[in-house]
Amino acid sequence: MTRTPQALVYLDEPSNLETVALARDRPKVGTDATMIGWEGDDEILLQGSFDILNPIVCEDQDIDAKLELCSGRLDARQHTCAGDSGGPLFAKKNGEYEQLGLLNRGPWCPGTHDVYASVADHLSWIRKEAGISGSNPRPSPRPAPRP
Repeated sequence: MTRTPQALVYLDEPSNLETVALARDRPKVGTDATMIGWEGDDEILLQGSFDILNPIVCEDQDIDAKLELCSGRLDARQHTCAGDSGGPLFAKKNGEYEQLGLLNRGPWCPGTHDVYASVADHLSWIRKEAGISGSNPRPSPRPAPRP
């Protein structure tokens, strides 16, 4: 059982919004990534440019390097803050965006690094729970399951 919090949101009706590909492989240290979030009570969605960092950088956050990613900026010019938790971390691969992770926790605001639940390491669970089959890494919109 994983200790990273996970949830899927099911929609009552199909969506016409384009979905993002889910990462199949862990990103390499040094990969350029982008994170988006609300940073508390902001009404404007913000984004920051980060790097995938060596998990050793996030040891102060008790990172599980088998299930989580470390990402941030060592200069802290852009950072995550309270209210960003659960926000996506994504990167371009072969010209298309793929989701690498979801913000889990960080040391403080502003900080230099944060811990993200790794999409690639949770992909089998995501695919099973969302009913995704086949080789397509993009989830297909589907209605919410009825109780």
